[in-house]
Formats: sequence, C-alpha cells, structure tokens
Amino acid sequence: MNIHLNLKIHKSLHVGPNINVWLNGNIKNTFANIQEDRLELDLKLDDHLLKKNNVLLIDHYGKDPNSIDASLGDVAVEIEEIWFDRLKLHRNLMFEQLFFPNWEFGHVENVIQNNCYVGFNGVWQLIFPDDPFSWITDYLESEMFSSDTENSDHSSSTDTENFENFRKDFF
Repeated sequence: MNIHLNLKIHKSLHVGPNINVWLNGNIKNTFANIQEDRLELDLKLDDHLLKKNNVLLIDHYGKDPNSIDASLGDVAVEIEEIWFDRLKLHRNLMFEQLFFPNWEFGHVENVIQNNCYVGFNGVWQLIFPDDPFSWITDYLESEMFSSDTENSDHSSSTDTENFENFRKDFF
C-alpha cells in the first residue's frame, strides 16, 4: 500500500519547520528547515506489515517563536490530504485525529482535536485500521447514504444498494 501525504508548509522568512514522519514506529522521513511551499511524500507500507491499528505520526520540532518574525508568517506544517493508494481520506476523518503539543513557550492544551494545522512543536497522529479502504468507504457510506429517519422514505436496503452501486462505479 502507498500512503501519499500532501503538506502545506508555512515559513517565516528563512525559517521553515522541522519534521519527522513516522509509520508504525519507524522513521520514514526527516526534514529540517523546509523551504518549499508544499511537500509531497509517498510512504510504502507492505500489506504483510499492516497491524490491526497503524500509526502515522508527523512530529514538528525545534520551533522557537523567539527566532522567527511572526508578522512575516508562522512556521508550521498543514496536513492537506492523505491518500491510501488512490483513495483519498475524507477530511473529517483527518480532523478526528489528535495533535499532542509539546510547547514550552506558553500555555497550550495537552491534546488538540479537529485540527490539521501543526504550528506548535508536537506530534499529530493518524490511527488507521489494517483495512483503510473499508474504513474510508464505511465513512462515506454513513455520510452519503444513511437515511434520516424523519426525512426519508428510503429503506436501509435501498441505501445499501445505492452504496454498492456507488462502490462499483468508484472502484
């Protein structure tokens, strides 16, 4: 399986973020003082190495607000897209993940959710199952084809048929 990351890079003059990218406890990439506006990464995960719960970490480190000019921009990494092979992870599933700041320059919550902007030093994590395709398509099914019992005349079998037709067309 290939995991593709699209990251937007925020920098202040000549200072860019430092990140490590981890997959299931193994460091895959290290970047220091990133100067590009965007960063695209491809991570290979062999199917036999998939675990019941897999962990992708983006570790932002080394940011010191005293060494940047905040009026010129922030130093951060923004996770814009994650793809599993050719299937894009829905943004809501990305926002459900957690960010654990490690910020010594002022008060910050211990855990931040609903955020793909990694501006503080800390670790953003994505936990995904051994079958990310079902995870994503199940989420899409719940968002696109679930019946609202108050406003729908469709039965759940119709929703299931609609989703199966969608899945055939999509894949």
